[in-house]
Amino acid sequence: MKKQLLSVGLVAEKTLHFNLSSEEFKKLLASSIDKPNTGPSFKRSKNEYNGRISYNTFYIKQNTSMFDTSHNQAEVEGQIKEDNNEHINVYIIVRGLRAREISLIVFGLLIFLFGIASSFSQVTSNTIISSLMGLIFVVFTLLYTRNAVMKMSERFERDIFFIVNNKENLH
Repeated sequence: MKKQLLSVGLVAEKTLHFNLSSEEFKKLLASSIDKPNTGPSFKRSKNEYNGRISYNTFYIKQNTSMFDTSHNQAEVEGQIKEDNNEHINVYIIVRGLRAREISLIVFGLLIFLFGIASSFSQVTSNTIISSLMGLIFVVFTLLYTRNAVMKMSERFERDIFFIVNNKENLH
């Protein structure tokens, strides 16, 4: 299943290499993310991401605020592996399929299947439109999710390199 999601673009994987120790990387990452919140907040933070960091893994989402129209809900999971004291590899996986997107896809498939099933009894323009609307609903949800994964992958990689390369200014 993972290969199919990767090929369609609903999941992205990357490996990043840094000349830092694992502890230094975690401190830099922790200084630029907020603690996880339960939903949209009224207060805008200076940090763009929220999440948690454990021993050698991290989980990060983009901060959202009320009335924010650019909802990028892709999530980043990462694993930090240290080659030696001064080199680390960061493996990241960006996932876009969450409960909301899965429920929209299931809803669209139900509309599509209802249109197909009702066309067996009597083919009318309503049954054809119903099945096409369900199919379009699924396709647009998948395209939206794919776009969110690509944007989050690019943005997170850019921000991580910025944080690591400007570490003197963050302390």
